[in-house]
Amino acid sequence: DLEYQKLENAMWPDKKGKGVWDYSRVQSARVVREQARLKSETAHFGRLAEMCYEKGSELPVGHADRKMKGRDVFLGDQVKDQNYSYAVFEDNGSSPSTLEAARALDAFSLLEDNEATQSDATSAYTQSFHKGAKTWLHLPKERWPASWSKLGYDDPVVPMILALYGHPDAGGYWEQHCDKQILACGFVRIDGWRSTFWHAEKTALLVVYVDDFKLACPKKETKGIWKDLQAWIAMDEPTAVPYPPPTVH
Repeated sequence: DLEYQKLENAMWPDKKGKGVWDYSRVQSARVVREQARLKSETAHFGRLAEMCYEKGSELPVGHADRKMKGRDVFLGDQVKDQNYSYAVFEDNGSSPSTLEAARALDAFSLLEDNEATQSDATSAYTQSFHKGAKTWLHLPKERWPASWSKLGYDDPVVPMILALYGHPDAGGYWEQHCDKQILACGFVRIDGWRSTFWHAEKTALLVVYVDDFKLACPKKETKGIWKDLQAWIAMDEPTAVPYPPPTVH
């Protein structure tokens, strides 16, 4: 319906000017495959799916957390290579934080003069570059630019530049990028606990679960730490974690 179309248009990745793919390098998929075979190079070919769903549908109508969401997802289970064989990936999976790390942060936030706050990264995966085998995207036909009608071929593909949800290695690319930015803010990794960081100077503990950030530190340090993180990572404005800490992460 009309509301669905408006939502999908708003969520369409390239509408945000992120440069998720490069329209200027559009080519025929047949030609790209032939060139890859001649050069003995690996090339991957995939498609996007536009998804729309209602988050919090179990909540009463009108509830603030019940809303329609849209997302464009890379179909990672349908990727073929230049020989039309199923693609092989780097197995570059991410390792999100553990439940123990979240509980430790909750406990640390209860110390005198400490507090816990949280924030979400916005369009997290597309903040990192796609790496590995060059990947070409078949865009939904209804999303083709008008100029593509004059290309002279019916199988246009564009190179993927940024990581997309659904790609088997996208989570790993985002985690590598995210970790690098966090370390630039003065944090260090905690040995044995992935995606968990400590800032000795500010006595701050940071736990990251995919694109969810949770911080515990002295109240006087909270604002400055989030400001530093937001200078490197696009994220929502932080909010307070409910007290007592929730029993689920």
